[in-house]
Amino acid sequence: LMAVDVFFFFFLAVSVLVLLPVLIQLAMGWPPRLFDGLHPRRLLRLLHALWSQLTMLQYAREFLHLSTFYRRRHEHELHLRKHIPFGHHGCTLDVYQPCVCAEPCAVQRKQQQQQ
Repeated sequence: LMAVDVFFFFFLAVSVLVLLPVLIQLAMGWPPRLFDGLHPRRLLRLLHALWSQLTMLQYAREFLHLSTFYRRRHEHELHLRKHIPFGHHGCTLDVYQPCVCAEPCAVQRKQQQQQ
């Protein structure tokens, strides 16, 4: 009975690992020759690409934080300087300067008034 469970788990794991790249290829376009899509090297490369994209999810919190920060720019306009030119190719830079003064700045006063 134990050997059947191990075999079933192994079969399930392998079938999921093969099914994911096949589904990706069906969604993105199957290769011109039929069996090229089932080549083990292609399947492993697609799995590796999928895994590398899924590892980028660890930065989702920082991305959401920065995007909401830029959407609420009017609250931080005293501390945010945008489009500062630098480099030789017309690159620009955005700089956030936090308030480190002894008295509360305008943004902190506004937050205190709302509370």
